[in-house]
Amino acid sequence: MLYSFSFRSINSWIAIFFAALAAGCSARKDSPIIIPQPMPTMTFTATQLPSAVPTSAPTATLAPRCDEKAGKLEMTNYSGVVSEDEVQVTVYLPACYGQSTERYPVIYALHGYPLDETHWQQLGVIKVVDKGIQNKSWGPFIIVMPRIPDYLNVRTDGGPGSFEQELVEGLRPFIDRRYRTRNGAAFNALAGVSRGAVWALEIGLRNGDRFGTVAAISPALHVNRPRIAYDPFLLALEDGNFPERIFVSVGDSEAGFRQKTEEFVQILVQNNFDITFLLTTGEHVNATFAGVIAEVIEFIAAQW
Repeated sequence: MLYSFSFRSINSWIAIFFAALAAGCSARKDSPIIIPQPMPTMTFTATQLPSAVPTSAPTATLAPRCDEKAGKLEMTNYSGVVSEDEVQVTVYLPACYGQSTERYPVIYALHGYPLDETHWQQLGVIKVVDKGIQNKSWGPFIIVMPRIPDYLNVRTDGGPGSFEQELVEGLRPFIDRRYRTRNGAAFNALAGVSRGAVWALEIGLRNGDRFGTVAAISPALHVNRPRIAYDPFLLALEDGNFPERIFVSVGDSEAGFRQKTEEFVQILVQNNFDITFLLTTGEHVNATFAGVIAEVIEFIAAQW
């Protein structure tokens, strides 16, 4: 590409340049000379930040270790509500009860006549329960084995002034105050042998809001002579607040015990009770009762 310059135009630009230069010099003569001053030096002071306070990690509170394999028996008593005497009670507490804060279901186990609160121990219930807990066949629970005062056992049939009142108003509240029990009928069972089994049926059928499960081993129904209001045969025909589940067993050689027990079971079946009936072998002796203890405990504990 070719560019064409004119000398005339160059001379014009030179003239303008020098004129501007002269004007600048003329203006600087009267202006003060400004000497640049050094910038002040700024001093920075380091401020130490507060050190973070180390936070210790929360320490987990561990439950005391418990190596107990078997439960313990505790003998106690309380002032009777109906009974004029102190009522003797043996209580089975599951292993590690003392090292825990848990609450436990309860079985109230009633003895036969003329025996006492050691009857269920003689039948081997403690060994059966400990083994089942160790094997995790069922969870831990409490067993309450009271001594039924003799005159209440054989001279009363239910209701006010009877062993029913003693159990409901005396024994049960005492146990709930003294031990860590679980509330509600579903976590409280009533079981009995022979005469104790009759009590279990009578009290259970009248107090289904307190006892959700009832177990009767060889109930002595054929020698029971209750008033109408406390007769298990008649109670089963009424509309009531019944226990949710009932277990009944009897030996095949128990004569009158078997006959009346089977009649009672038939009434329960006809009236749509949740009933489990077990006919086993044997006479009305401890060996027959002991033979069904494991089935009784398994039946009750299944609710829990």
